[in-house]
Amino acid sequence: MCFRGMSTTTHHVDFVMAKDTSLSSLTVHWPTPALTAKEKMSKASRDKGKRGERELAKLFTGEGYPAKRFGFAQTRFGGSEGADVVCDSLPWLHIECKRYNKFMGSKLRDALEQSERDRRPNTIASVFHREDDCKWFVTMEAVEFFRIVRGEFE
Repeated sequence: MCFRGMSTTTHHVDFVMAKDTSLSSLTVHWPTPALTAKEKMSKASRDKGKRGERELAKLFTGEGYPAKRFGFAQTRFGGSEGADVVCDSLPWLHIECKRYNKFMGSKLRDALEQSERDRRPNTIASVFHREDDCKWFVTMEAVEFFRIVRGEFE
């Protein structure tokens, strides 16, 4: 039997035959689910992400747009449709937060795809990102930026 994308774990199980009183043994192989991205991430990386989310929420609040981390709901609901930071006065903005030592290329594309995938309907996917010892930046599709400039969101 083949389980694609899954490793197998060997477990040794002891059991007693129904008609015989002798003890027999059986080795069973069953699939172990592949680790999710969150499970592959170290605790230090997760903690850095949480600090980044708190820092970004503080930045939004300091600019006059009260915001908070959405961490509990991300964990509780598996991240589906869960923004990293929630700002009630900007309900049309899906905020994905990333904190990396170096954040370029494929990491940014992956983050944008995640924001697109997780956002609610009629919201703009955005990635707020900051490298160590740098300023915060926001990345979104240019078309969405012009929708904001034109005031299409209230």
